[in-house]
Amino acid sequence: EVPIGANVAYAIYVNSPEFDEDLAYFTELQMKINCIKKRTARGYALKDCAVKYIVTNNKEVFNQLGVKWPEDYIKYLETDQEEVIRATHIELIRAVPLCQRYLEGIIK
Repeated sequence: EVPIGANVAYAIYVNSPEFDEDLAYFTELQMKINCIKKRTARGYALKDCAVKYIVTNNKEVFNQLGVKWPEDYIKYLETDQEEVIRATHIELIRAVPLCQRYLEGIIK
């Protein structure tokens, strides 16, 4: 169970200009790293904003774990997460068949 105060604090962040800036930053980053549309990237970026909030509001814990923000997280986005997205995102794994059907449709 999450204490009500933590929920309120996160809601304040979500309704702040900082959140809007973070969401725009992470959306662009996800688009760049994963070659995905803005709509899809925004979904991943929402998760990224939550991770940023958790890490920056628990600095002592993450410092003890040796986590460097944002360097370690960006490295994760560019490696582990990128591999998962490229293996599971329908528009990326089925790109060739999708393009073939599109081109066949144009020819007909």
